[in-house]
Amino acid sequence: MLPKESASDGDRIATLGVIVMKSAGMMCLLSLIVVISVEFSFEKVTLCRTHPGSEARQDLLSCFSAWDGEHYVRIAREGYDWRPDRRSNVAFFPVYPALGAMIHRLTGCRAELALLCVSHAAFFGCFVVLSLYINDRFGPQSTDLQEYSLVALGLFPTTFWMRMCCTESLFLLIILLAMYGMRRDWHPLKVAMIIGLSTGTRAEGVVLVPVFCWWIWERHGRIRQMSDPGAASRDWIRTLKRTALMGVLLLPVTLWGLLAYMGFLGVRFGDPLVFLQTQLHWNGRLINLRFANPAIVLVTVGLLGLGARKRWLNSHELLLSAGLLGIALWFQGAQTCIMSQPRSSSVIFPIYLVIGQILSRIPAPLASLLCSGSAVLLFFWTALFASWYFVY
Repeated sequence: MLPKESASDGDRIATLGVIVMKSAGMMCLLSLIVVISVEFSFEKVTLCRTHPGSEARQDLLSCFSAWDGEHYVRIAREGYDWRPDRRSNVAFFPVYPALGAMIHRLTGCRAELALLCVSHAAFFGCFVVLSLYINDRFGPQSTDLQEYSLVALGLFPTTFWMRMCCTESLFLLIILLAMYGMRRDWHPLKVAMIIGLSTGTRAEGVVLVPVFCWWIWERHGRIRQMSDPGAASRDWIRTLKRTALMGVLLLPVTLWGLLAYMGFLGVRFGDPLVFLQTQLHWNGRLINLRFANPAIVLVTVGLLGLGARKRWLNSHELLLSAGLLGIALWFQGAQTCIMSQPRSSSVIFPIYLVIGQILSRIPAPLASLLCSGSAVLLFFWTALFASWYFVY
């Protein structure tokens, strides 16, 4: 946690330094599992050639850009294309590939490496911001909870996507920044700008908008209560009006990433909604390991339910979780037998808080056993993913 305003600048810097060092060490150590798994997959696992995209795997580095990573690499190298009669890469939002393209052009490195730099830098940022969030939320005495939550983030099987050429780590980082900003009562415009960045990273970023509106409502109520202790109870209509006005004024800001992408598509392809139209061509994948999809959904719902029952999660975290889970199920679940739900669940960061709470309360040997089992699953899924098997 960044210390409260009363703490000295030196204390803030020292605390942040400790968090950064701890986060760097844990992130590198836990990510070794994924790196070793990809190496094992490239050397020992037979490439699944069912999907034509598997031909893109030529060396170890290309293993990290399997599946959707292949499209992000193409966007970073060549830009967007659109064909109404087939799958087009306009389905993938621009912030992540744009950052990769910038590194690719500035350094001359391969697009795969550039995108991996973005993914791993963002994943490191997730460790840091999650640590700050937990310390602010539960207090500086919550060291065990912080460490176990970071372990959960590093070992949860579906988080292998965050070490690939995919958007998950960047999207999670932006979510955490927005939630931390609301927690620390940053200026609403700053928080709205962060939320807008999320909508340019993935469409699911829009679920932050209702969380933002709820926070604005509570923020106005706190301000009025501080100025006039009786105002919150007798003048809630005025608070509602002011909240609604600020929400309307800042709504375009919270959606600036999505609106900018739609504007680009309108200029480039003549239709700002082609990113929706091309989704019709993305729902026909074969599926293996189908049991993992409903299992992960049930685990996610169970963890969120436990967090709500034990009051480990607050209203903002529950609203965000319901939005992320609900939007994935609504738009993909019925059409694709909840395909990709484990991937969508990986960015619901409150589940790591709940896992951290559980691990910090159970005997250490049992916690070690659960972490080891999760590491095995992480290794297994990563190896299959890197060899183009249908794991989601």
